[in-house]
Amino acid sequence: MNVLDSLMAHHPDVFPGMVLVLRPQSIKNEQAFERWLDELLGAFDKGRWRSERLRLVQYGVATAPLASLRQNRPSQVKLVRGRYYMEAVPRELVAQSGERGPGGEFRRLFVELSESISRDDPQHLARLRERALAITSREQWPDQSAVVHLIAGAAYLKWKSNDEALAAYQAATQAGRQALDAAHPGGNKLVVNGLFGEASVHLMQSDFKSAARCYDEAAQYAAAEQDGILTVESRRMQAWCLEKTGRTDQAFEAGMQALAAGQWLEPAIRSNSNLQLVTAWMLGQTGFFDKHHKRRDDVVAQFKSLYGENWREGIKPLAPDQVSRLFIAAQEGA
Repeated sequence: MNVLDSLMAHHPDVFPGMVLVLRPQSIKNEQAFERWLDELLGAFDKGRWRSERLRLVQYGVATAPLASLRQNRPSQVKLVRGRYYMEAVPRELVAQSGERGPGGEFRRLFVELSESISRDDPQHLARLRERALAITSREQWPDQSAVVHLIAGAAYLKWKSNDEALAAYQAATQAGRQALDAAHPGGNKLVVNGLFGEASVHLMQSDFKSAARCYDEAAQYAAAEQDGILTVESRRMQAWCLEKTGRTDQAFEAGMQALAAGQWLEPAIRSNSNLQLVTAWMLGQTGFFDKHHKRRDDVVAQFKSLYGENWREGIKPLAPDQVSRLFIAAQEGA
């Protein structure tokens, strides 16, 4: 506060006032936090730090934030409920860019396609999709073709048009492969997204066998990128689907592959990622707590590799500030 006061005093033309945005990661004691703010506002009352030129802002979604503070300091503490209308922002940004040619036309169509998901108008979607694909085909942009198909798949899935959704996602997967063949850096992830979409349609129809096949294939493309999040998720869902079909041995192996892929995740986030869902699933497998179970040693070995000897504590979720501290420590160690 002294630094801010000095800045406003010596550079009033640059800093006529200051707005401080409070962003606490977590508030464990709401009353203590309000007392701290009350003490700060008390210093403002005494005229410290050019307080007439200072404002404090805290964003949040609480229904009745800082209730006692607002009651005690009604002239200083105000609750403002914002109303944000963001739907037109993408369209306005495209219009302001002034871009012409195929790129500009595609971006305009892309915005309209994205907006079409909220509209129940398949014919309008089909027209926009056809126009967008005409551009991507002519310009040889398979990556953008994949994105168009993904948007269409999401819309059809939302409308419960499963056949159309599956066809769109399959087209997205194929376009992703074409992007990969063209050495596009995002090719693998485009294929993964297409396969995830296909799997989601199969799950809607309780076709767990087909969904497991999609997740298995997706895992291979994700592994090519050594993308821990996507590989773990692919194997996790493959394991879940295989279990649904009664193939428990194959489900277990997929779970083990998911744990192995966890090595690609930063140690700081292993307990706060989809890997945690895998560890919980593996712990829940029948017979795990039987010390003589033939698979127990393999699972424990993976847990120790990921979390250390104290793996029982390591698999527990961490608070956000603990994750941040681990990241900082890792960077300083590097």
